[in-house]
Amino acid sequence: MSQVAGREAMCSLFVVTINEEQAESGIVIIVTSTAQSKFKLLYFEQDANGGYGLALHEDSEKTGKVTSAEMCFLHFQVHRMDSTMNAI
Repeated sequence: MSQVAGREAMCSLFVVTINEEQAESGIVIIVTSTAQSKFKLLYFEQDANGGYGLALHEDSEKTGKVTSAEMCFLHFQVHRMDSTMNAI
C-alpha cells in the first residue's frame, strides 16, 4: 500500500512475457477490475542499448460494472468501436 492524495492505494505489478511464436501469431491482452479500480497497461520495447522504453500505454475505462483495458498485437489493423462516440 502507498499513500495517494491522503488515501491508501494498492499497487500491483504483473509482467507478461511472450515468446517469438506467440508474437508472430498475435496476442490480445484484456485486463478487467471488478472492483472498478483505475489502472494502466504499459508496453515496453527493448532499445538498441539493451534498456527498455515505454512504447504504448492504455488507461482503464469503466465498461459496465468493471473497469477494463486491452492491447491488441495482431498482423492486421484493429479498430475500437466506441458506442459513446457520435455516428457520422
